Amino acid sequence: MSQAPVTFTTSASQTALAALAKSIVQDLATRYRLVGYVGQGAWATVWQVCDDVTGQTLALKRFEPRHSQTQHTYYQELRTLFRWHHPRLVQAVSMWECNGAQYLLMEYCGGGNLRDLAHRMKQPGDCPADLVRDIGWRISQGLLVAHKDEIVHRDIKPENVLFAEPSENGFPRVESLKIADFGLAKLLSRVAETSPAKPDGVFLRPLSGTPAYMAPEQFVGQYSKASDIYALGVMMYELLHGELPWQGLPAPAHAGQHLSFHAQLPSAWRELLLLILTVPLHERPTAQQLVQEWLSPKASSQIGRLRWQAYLQPPSS
Repeated sequence: MSQAPVTFTTSASQTALAALAKSIVQDLATRYRLVGYVGQGAWATVWQVCDDVTGQTLALKRFEPRHSQTQHTYYQELRTLFRWHHPRLVQAVSMWECNGAQYLLMEYCGGGNLRDLAHRMKQPGDCPADLVRDIGWRISQGLLVAHKDEIVHRDIKPENVLFAEPSENGFPRVESLKIADFGLAKLLSRVAETSPAKPDGVFLRPLSGTPAYMAPEQFVGQYSKASDIYALGVMMYELLHGELPWQGLPAPAHAGQHLSFHAQLPSAWRELLLLILTVPLHERPTAQQLVQEWLSPKASSQIGRLRWQAYLQPPSS
């Protein structure tokens, strides 16, 4: 089946994308049809494609050839993702290499990402605490799956939290939440073969991640499962307050500084955020503790008892 052309507006960057789209069309098997451009990250572009056999819409990530020098490690780590079939993790479908470029075919999430919500929540209290609890609980479920397989994401941020379904009444469909982009993820058992380890599963590696969401230990080349939990804490704080917990310099520069909260934030939320963002990494709650205790709707804590139905109701006129 022939491909329909993918059109772009006329600019230098769009011209480059158009050329890249033409190259992708040539690399795609006849089964998949290129639909359009989604976005670009540090190492890859993301495109929407259609499976002409099943009619399914999928996401295609194309890694640039110049970033393919670590192909062996790349493919080893990606194979781990194909073991996962969990509603909180974007499902990998297929991967291949063609003309020096690497391709990853994945589940498509058309409901936007968590950054869309964060951009609209500019003031403390704009985002209902019940909604933040539900978002945090579901992100924790995905992290728990990865952490049980000894995989650390290392780049948890709003752009990597996607929603498969369109928003409802201005709020995301949290039941369709999925964690995406394991491009910086590391399998701890493999890292242990080549990196010096500290107690309790903390490893020394080159700096990686997004500074605003990186845990203090990541700025000195360390990371562990607790680093993902810290990033989740930053996101929950950001949604609750309309701003990041630490302004200006990255997290290490704020060691020992007071973490402020808006006046209406319940004490249980303050306790949890302090526990995630200010204590030593080995004292942070685990993903399992967040799922089963702190954020669970069935837990006995104040946060766990919160109900999150109100934000699904249409706003009063």
